[in-house]
Amino acid sequence: MKEEELTNEARVTLAFEGKNFNPNEFTKIIGIEPDLIRIKDSRRLGVPRFNTWQISTDKIIADYIDIFEMANEVIDRIKDKKAIIIESRKQIDFDLTMSVYIRFSLNDKHSTPAIGFDSDAVKFLAEVGASIDIDTYLQPHD
Repeated sequence: MKEEELTNEARVTLAFEGKNFNPNEFTKIIGIEPDLIRIKDSRRLGVPRFNTWQISTDKIIADYIDIFEMANEVIDRIKDKKAIIIESRKQIDFDLTMSVYIRFSLNDKHSTPAIGFDSDAVKFLAEVGASIDIDTYLQPHD
């Protein structure tokens, strides 16, 4: 693929992870089907170190990407379960992380992604005890 064809890519996820965390039981507790479940030591997806329950956006491939909107899309799917998440954290040992994966285009004709979180997103993530992880990569070029 030529450099001028490469554009930005991004995905936003919200993952609940823990060594003794049971994602199937968590699905029953929270009442939402995840986009991905990984079981530690399973061979399907490599060898995960933790059990994971995850919701995410689709991977967006575009000249312009808005992480604000993508983060809100994920949060909107789960925000009405805030009390359940907070209560679950008291009873179940898991980490909660919103991850942003971005691959930047090296082409000057493409806008760099808008990276940030609005105050409602920050408030929700803080209230449920989530951390934020942003992983950035550059598109390969010839």
